[in-house]
Amino acid sequence: MKQARYLLVLLMMIGVVLFPAAQSSAGKVYIDIDAPGFTQFPIAVPEFINMARRGDDPTLAKESREVLTDDLFMAGIFELVDPSLYTPSPDKYDRVDKIDSQVWMSLGAEAVIKGGYEMVGDNLVLEMRLYDVVNDSFIFGRRYRGDAEDFSRMVHKFADELMLEYTGEPGIFQSMIAFTTDQHGEKEIYIMDIDGRNKIRCTNNSAIDLSPDWSPDGTKLVYCSFKQRYPRIFTVDITSFVDTLVASYDGINISPSFSPSGSMIAFTSTMDYDANIYVINASGGGVKKVTSGDIDVSPAWSPDGSMIAFTSNRGGGPQIYIMNVSTGKVTRLTYSGGYNTSPAWSPKGDTIAYVGMSAGLFQVYVINTDGSGAMRLTNRGDNENPTWSPDGNIIAFSSTRGGASKIYWMRADGSDQTMIPGTGGNDTSPAWSPRVDFQ
Repeated sequence: MKQARYLLVLLMMIGVVLFPAAQSSAGKVYIDIDAPGFTQFPIAVPEFINMARRGDDPTLAKESREVLTDDLFMAGIFELVDPSLYTPSPDKYDRVDKIDSQVWMSLGAEAVIKGGYEMVGDNLVLEMRLYDVVNDSFIFGRRYRGDAEDFSRMVHKFADELMLEYTGEPGIFQSMIAFTTDQHGEKEIYIMDIDGRNKIRCTNNSAIDLSPDWSPDGTKLVYCSFKQRYPRIFTVDITSFVDTLVASYDGINISPSFSPSGSMIAFTSTMDYDANIYVINASGGGVKKVTSGDIDVSPAWSPDGSMIAFTSNRGGGPQIYIMNVSTGKVTRLTYSGGYNTSPAWSPKGDTIAYVGMSAGLFQVYVINTDGSGAMRLTNRGDNENPTWSPDGNIIAFSSTRGGASKIYWMRADGSDQTMIPGTGGNDTSPAWSPRVDFQ
């Protein structure tokens, strides 16, 4: 069963270091992707090689390469050399432990990743090595062993380590996205890898489940469910899939959000008639009212937990506000447009994504936390529910631009908007997990 296998993947997949990096970490010079004039690094990824020379699996080789190139594209620091120039590979060495640097240099590559695979008993062994073409040198490599169905997670793990090698910061490719889908009729909560693979159903309530948000350790989701008739707040463990009721106050209880420490949950409730923001302990109880508007919804914590952004109609129409958690002081953030909602605080702490209405459609915007620099990022269809990647460089969101609602990602400046393969239903309310590590 897929759900039962999920925990085994987390516990049993092993990454084995082949060789250390060519330089000691103390001597590394990392790429600063935020530096002015930064240019992408040309890299080639030839076809994966069958290292055993038997039992060839062209589908596995093709899909492993696709996962890696998709990760490199999402990373944003690499320029992928056109694969049509080296498919089939022109490298005279049909092996992963050696490259023909002259050939790759002639194609414009400055680095090459050679990958190989083989089956050892019932296990897949996947090996990937990074080479510096210009200096004709090996940089680092990894070998992973696990179930063949988990090949994509092995590739994601390598991509995370590749980003660490180049930038000094781990990648985001082992993180996941939680979302709501109606493919079963009622809305249920799923999680998936960030490329849409390995979808796992987390709720099976035959009821409306909404607004998932991750605990900071990536082990739980908090969400709103109507499974007890009225909207209440639950958490679900993503390995055992056991639900826990944490908020069942009178009225509606919606839009929950874990604090960065994981010790508290902010949510909206009408327990005192008006919709306001409340905070409770993550296990339930200790409720505290923290806002006093007519309608205050959609709380989003700042990365350090000192602030909560939320939507309020206290100024007339819905706008984004920021509240200091310790003092209770509230400051209005958005003024442009008559309808702004769904704030999402960047992990970098300086930017908030939100949804604003333009020409009758919902669009995703970003704004600096001092109220400056508001910028619209989307244009087609209704675009909602922005959520940030753990590094703060990418925003996932739902969009109806193709008809049914699907999950997309884009860079923080709105470029490279790309659909993530979905469930076949309407997929909404994405929530990006913190970094996790499959080992």
